[in-house]
Amino acid sequence: MYKVMLVDDEPWVIYGLKMMLSWEEYGFEIAAEAVNGLEALDILQNEKLDVVFSDIRMPGMDGLRLTEEVAMRNLETKVVLISGYGEFEYAQKAIKYGVFEYLLKKVKAEDLKAVLIRLKQELDAKNEKKKQDEGLERLMEAISVEEKISAESLLAETAGRHLGDTVTLACIDMGTSQAAERFMKFSAGKLSLAYLVGESRILLLCGDEFPGRYIQESSTAGYSRRNSSSAWLAQMYQEADLALKTQLFTAETGCCQYKIEDNNRCVLDFLLECERILEEKQKSGMNLIIDNLDRMVRGGRLYINQLAVIYNQLIAMSHKFFKTYMTDVELNFMTTEQMITEYHNWAELKKNLESQMGIREEQDVDKVSGLIHYVLENIDEKYDSDISLQELSEKYNISTGHLSSLIKRETGQTYTEHIIRRRIQKAKVLLEKGNMSVNEIAEAVGYSDYFYFTKLFTKTVGLSPSKYRRNYIKKQ
Repeated sequence: MYKVMLVDDEPWVIYGLKMMLSWEEYGFEIAAEAVNGLEALDILQNEKLDVVFSDIRMPGMDGLRLTEEVAMRNLETKVVLISGYGEFEYAQKAIKYGVFEYLLKKVKAEDLKAVLIRLKQELDAKNEKKKQDEGLERLMEAISVEEKISAESLLAETAGRHLGDTVTLACIDMGTSQAAERFMKFSAGKLSLAYLVGESRILLLCGDEFPGRYIQESSTAGYSRRNSSSAWLAQMYQEADLALKTQLFTAETGCCQYKIEDNNRCVLDFLLECERILEEKQKSGMNLIIDNLDRMVRGGRLYINQLAVIYNQLIAMSHKFFKTYMTDVELNFMTTEQMITEYHNWAELKKNLESQMGIREEQDVDKVSGLIHYVLENIDEKYDSDISLQELSEKYNISTGHLSSLIKRETGQTYTEHIIRRRIQKAKVLLEKGNMSVNEIAEAVGYSDYFYFTKLFTKTVGLSPSKYRRNYIKKQ
């Protein structure tokens, strides 16, 4: 039952509302009463109530002021205002303060029924979203700390379903929020459990032998090996996540399965051949290396973490053998996550790699150094959007390698570190306000991947987002 408070300075009005219909029949119970806004606000601050039905004209604090206070204090309470006055200015102010509905006295039973039905629908949807977010958070914590929790126990805890003795974990990027919503409604079957992660990302646990039937043509997916051991849940997520990131970075759509085959030997052989070519100190050899790497990437022979290793090794070797030509270019080594953040796809990374290896000529340093302040202003304005280093380099006509060096020289941080710092600062502010879920905050600061945001926040701050919020609330 959802808890309701009735607020009116005329006791017979409250009595009339209570007796007008069976509130329990619509999923509500009258849990509190108040004679004015001040008394109502005091009750709201000490008791969790879902809905307030309040008169507008009352002594002490009127209904409009009460609605404003509820909004300012971020109280998760819906407000329905009731008044004997039909002037437009009241309705206008009520809408401004986020009131759920505005009713005129004398309230009719059919109007009250309609409001209660809509209230229940919205509160049900909100609670379902909250449960989903809590389920994601439990799953995230299990994965991040690698607790020895079985897939079956986790599923029973979050959905009460058993998917079979073995499961596959798939990470699916649906492309759009609409496609993700349709998937959540219609695509998941009895042998699967789906979580909506961010705006368009879905985490799917499958009891089926192959999750491919869930994956649509317009989507991109990565999935793990099948496993029955409870100890491997964290590893299954890591496998699926790595496969998805590889597919997103190196191809537009499609499905990538994580395979156990060890192709690290292939990576080592490629790097040894690159070193042999570069030792000859012929720039034409660099083009050959790029062409060979392009074929490996497009042929699906590398996971994205292996591509990051090759990238770092190539720029290090290029500077070793051609350092006399690259005195103004700072080495820009990156982790896998930094590479994904700064470059949306292989084509963008390839251009930067060419620049880092000295294949593309740099502009005069003095000519472009003055632009760095405009670049930083642009970053600070759009840090919460999906803006890449490649886009900035094209906008200001500077190669990505050179731009990265200028940002590091000016701020003492890499491009990725600068973006992360700004986003985490904003996330802290939103967590402290307390009126948004962790999932919503992740999207608001520019992360569509709930899991990545939570890991990044925890690593940066030392606390998970939920623990940071709880600690902040305790201190207030």
